[in-house]
Amino acid sequence: MIDGYGLSLSSLEQLRDNGTNLIISVDCGVNALEEIKAIRDLGMEIIITDHHNPKDELPPALAIINPKLPECPYPFGHLAGVGVAFKLLMAIYRRLGLDDTENVLKYMDLVAVGTIADIVPLIGENRIFASIGLQHLIEKKNLGLNALIQICGLNQKTLDTTDIVFWHCAPDQCRR
Repeated sequence: MIDGYGLSLSSLEQLRDNGTNLIISVDCGVNALEEIKAIRDLGMEIIITDHHNPKDELPPALAIINPKLPECPYPFGHLAGVGVAFKLLMAIYRRLGLDDTENVLKYMDLVAVGTIADIVPLIGENRIFASIGLQHLIEKKNLGLNALIQICGLNQKTLDTTDIVFWHCAPDQCRR
């Protein structure tokens, strides 16, 4: 709410002073040249996960993971930002030998909400994320999301993509 969307120059020194040496962005950074240069100038590295269309000049990041990069061989270019970050998590899990079914499905409800709310085409992997994640929401797997669903007065048993895209909750009211 204070720094707006994207990477914030105002918080970089605080991150460095707190001992941060690696930042992983989610859903932003591929076009943040000034911010990425500042991160590097402060002695930190960044891995960018993003799904936005890149400009001609890419920032000097440690790595950029984005299915819309021209040279990216990933076969599905419509992932939401949360889907790109989820794919990075799955690669880390696989590398660490933690890619069992429980870990793969652990955050699927959050991936679904992020995918649906980002209003990307619900085809391919996005459709799978939404379908499995909505089932997890209905099964009440995530206490935080369940609380939000209750505050908004949604019927958890009939929750669908429209509910996620069009419901807006405020502390004193919920409306569609």
